[in-house]
This record gives sequence, C-alpha cells and structure tokens, in this order.
Amino acid sequence: MKTFVNTENPEYFSATPQIYNDDVKYSTATGYLIGKGYSHDLADQNIYKDQTAPIILRAGVDEDYTKTIAATDMSKEALVDWGAYSKGSLLTDKTLYNIRRERRCEFIGEGLRYNDLIRWRAMDQLNGFQIEGIKLWGPMIEDYETAGLMDKLVYGKGEKENTISSPELSEYFRPYQVSQTGLYYNGLFFCQAHYLTPIANKHFLITASDGETVSTSPIYQNPGWPTTANEAAER
Repeated sequence: MKTFVNTENPEYFSATPQIYNDDVKYSTATGYLIGKGYSHDLADQNIYKDQTAPIILRAGVDEDYTKTIAATDMSKEALVDWGAYSKGSLLTDKTLYNIRRERRCEFIGEGLRYNDLIRWRAMDQLNGFQIEGIKLWGPMIEDYETAGLMDKLVYGKGEKENTISSPELSEYFRPYQVSQTGLYYNGLFFCQAHYLTPIANKHFLITASDGETVSTSPIYQNPGWPTTANEAAER
C-alpha cells in the first residue's frame, strides 16, 4: 500500500507500472517502483513538503547468519549480481560476498551501489551486459490487458513509436533496447580507466620543475588516462 493516511481513498502501488510514459512524475525506467522510506501520509507526498523522519528497517531474519553463507551458491549469484566479482573473477569467499549482498539490500534505492562496485572493482565483466526490468512478458502482461493498456505497449515499430522492448529479445523489459539507435542498445561495457578519475592537467603543470613540462612533475597519472587536457581515456 502506498497511501492510507489523510485520505478516504487508499492508494496502492500500480500493478501496471508506466514503463511506456515519458512523464518523469509517473514513469519508471525499469518497471520497479521504489517505496522505501515513503510516507503513507498523503499530506507528505507533496513535492518538497515531505517530513518523513529517518526510519529503521528490521528484516526479522534468522540470527544465525552462517546458514545464509552455507546456502549461498556463487555460480547462481554470478548470474544476477555484479558484486559477485572482483577484477573479473568470481569470488570464492562466500562470507565476503554475503557482506556485499547485505550492503546491496540495506542501501537499495539510496544511490550507493555504484560507489561499492567501483571500490570492489566489480565491473570488469560488463561486456555487453543487458539491464533488465520487470518480467513484462509473463503473468504480469495480463494486468496490462485487464487495465486496457495494451495499446500503450508498442514494439517493432518506428524508433519514435516504440515504448517497450520486444518480447523476442527477452521476457523481461529492457529499457536500453526500446530503440535500436540508443547508445546502450548493444549492452553495457566498462572502460578500465573509469575505476579512477583523471588527475587534471593543471596539477601536473603547477608541480612541474619548470612549470611547463608534465614529465618533470612528481605526480603520476591514474591508469588509463592521458596527461594531456581534454582527452578521453586510453583504455
């Protein structure tokens, strides 16, 4: 349930997420709707007026965490979790992986995942990886049919007409494959240099012995980045 305080008509999260809508107020890029931390009070849902206090979530799981570790199958985790890897290799330490997974669950929706993946060097395996959202082409499609929204789900047409990815690509909605001209249509790739940010050219110059020759600076550039200003990563 989304809202039930200060309203005569309780509001529920939609069974038919608006993956086809361009309006950022109502649309969702993947079909998954974030409800974590939302106030159930309608008066608090006005933009810039939410007064929701910090919350504590208790999962109520078994206190014996070793059961979870023992039940972990890394070959299965590797299929769905980038955090199962470090430097392109699958983790063998189940305890370490479960610590990473706990962070993933605890901070979901809070914008910290990218920082963790970079810190763990867990993005080497991104070589055409496809982002997938809800399992649209399964029982869920019946909800769209019942709601009379099938005409909103357009694929196989012109680039500007399509609103969803084709079921021939996957049963799951693929936001980056709605349009074939999209930058990430062929999947996500990761450049090794992006694990670190480049050191600015001016820092080499102000520390150079003559103020002009970069090679005389005691500072060294981060891997994969040039020392020349305004140039892209080398690898």
